[in-house]
Amino acid sequence: GQDIFISTWSLQRNTQLWGEDAAEFNPARWKNRIPSQGLWAGFNPEKASIYPNEIATDYAFMPFGGGPRKCIGDNFALLEAEVALVCLLKRFDF
Repeated sequence: GQDIFISTWSLQRNTQLWGEDAAEFNPARWKNRIPSQGLWAGFNPEKASIYPNEIATDYAFMPFGGGPRKCIGDNFALLEAEVALVCLLKRFDF
């Protein structure tokens, strides 16, 4: 077999795909559709689950990898973050 290295850091900060603010934290980016460019199919928020995944972004956003060797802990990591947020918010009165 052949080893292939994909730099997810640079892929997820590519200004050609994500716009000039690709290196900035912008959660609103995931609310709207991003049109296709060249061979990239763009981003379709209707294909996303709880969070943007590799299917919805045509493998341009892969925080946990993709395909059959995808990280099995991706859902656990999100659940753990939700629990941490709830524990933090319980300490405040609104």
